[in-house]
Amino acid sequence: MKNFVKALFAAALILINCAASHAMLGENESETRYRYMNATGFADYPPFGTFYRGDFSSLFDDFIKDFCTAKDFEITYMSSQDNYNQDVQDVRTGNIDFIIGMYSATDEYRGIEFIYPAATINPIHIATLPERTEEIQTIDDLKGLKGLISAQEHLSDYINDKIGELQIEKNSSSYDMFEKLAKGEVDYIIGSRYFLMIESAKLGIKDKISFSKKAVWNIPVFFGVSKAYRHRGLVMEFMGKELKKPEVQQKINNYLIQMIHNIERENAGVVPPTFINK
Repeated sequence: MKNFVKALFAAALILINCAASHAMLGENESETRYRYMNATGFADYPPFGTFYRGDFSSLFDDFIKDFCTAKDFEITYMSSQDNYNQDVQDVRTGNIDFIIGMYSATDEYRGIEFIYPAATINPIHIATLPERTEEIQTIDDLKGLKGLISAQEHLSDYINDKIGELQIEKNSSSYDMFEKLAKGEVDYIIGSRYFLMIESAKLGIKDKISFSKKAVWNIPVFFGVSKAYRHRGLVMEFMGKELKKPEVQQKINNYLIQMIHNIERENAGVVPPTFINK
């Protein structure tokens, strides 16, 4: 009988401990209901990615916010800012979980999981002075001409190879690029239409620059996930399904248009540099 009572008492203690453990687990789950993800992106390449005073912004802001709300994610953005290649390497090795903006068939992103379909397109155009627009429209028109490309541009390996065949120099200053174009020291600037629109708006010269009627290249822009990330499958499945929806793609595009419009409006009163009138 004594043994039976002891056994009954032991069983009761086990049940009490289990209940207490379950309660504690419930409290912990409540406290940590968010899934955590750190992310990176282009540090200085608007509208695809900009880090400013520790904050990251891009044309995908709304999409990422919707994702976080739907799946209870909390994102921390990380960037070395002066070494984009290191940020990409950190995604590859698992030190960073997610990357906003990457290109297929490009060695730099090898080893990172792509989320399909692409989140948007980066159209590469030729920018010229208005009087030369009709003359310079295609890649073939660039042969024998001098051009510039911003050091801030991010392009796929294929396009970098094609640009390497032309007389195109890199320049780290948008001001210098547009000044050389205005003075006739170069014939054109090539790069992302959106990026060049934003840079020219900041200088107050957006109406003084013309773009080729069609993009010379269109680069699909993807999201990427580290293969080491514990929630990789969930992120890929959810975002992949969302990006297939026409209304989601339209929402991203609408956000892009509004983003550029806001930048143009904010810089509407900027006095153009003196070189633009020479």
